Amino acid sequence: METQQEDQNKQEDQKKRLRIALFANDELFCESSDPALWQAVFSTIYGINAMSTPQSMPGNQSVTQSFSGGSAPSRGSPSGSPGLEGFASELGVEVAVLQGACDPTETEPFLQLDHDSWESFKTQLGDRGKHAVSPIAAAVTLLGLWLKQLGLGSPTVAQAQKVLATIGVRDTNAGRGISRADWLQSKPGGQVIIHPAKGSRARLFAACFCNNDWVPWKNNH
Repeated sequence: METQQEDQNKQEDQKKRLRIALFANDELFCESSDPALWQAVFSTIYGINAMSTPQSMPGNQSVTQSFSGGSAPSRGSPSGSPGLEGFASELGVEVAVLQGACDPTETEPFLQLDHDSWESFKTQLGDRGKHAVSPIAAAVTLLGLWLKQLGLGSPTVAQAQKVLATIGVRDTNAGRGISRADWLQSKPGGQVIIHPAKGSRARLFAACFCNNDWVPWKNNH
């Protein structure tokens, strides 16, 4: 027979089991009960020493921390962060220029397109011709590069349409628009990836969009 004290100790031990869960767009991606992992997470969020014992952790002792937003540090914050700075570096533009053109964030729709940048893109490339890029291809390209930087995989057409909605645009010929962009590949489930061998094309497009300068894009064709 277990003593009352032993039963109480077991209940206390159960309360101390913390779980860290990683979410992508509100969908559970993976989770872990590794003590070293949750100690490091608490250390980052609350400034607690990573070697602290569970008894010193604040709040509820049964915790699931979502990284799809919440209290985790945002890499898309205006103050600059590894994700945002890494994205700007990848495109060869200043962080402020990147934010001004598409304002990357870690929560959906992930990008807020700038009306002036969009107008520059449409005016300089036009709707037809060898330089033209469809609205959905433009959104997928920008979104795909940003989600890759965040480690969130590849975007879907539906997610790209949400990005276009930030400027009141919707592409009714999404399939055709994506198929005409040779740096994009459609996958089952509406997912679109950036062609592994043509990432430089995607980055060039994104850089031109941010800089409002489409001469490099035209010269590349």
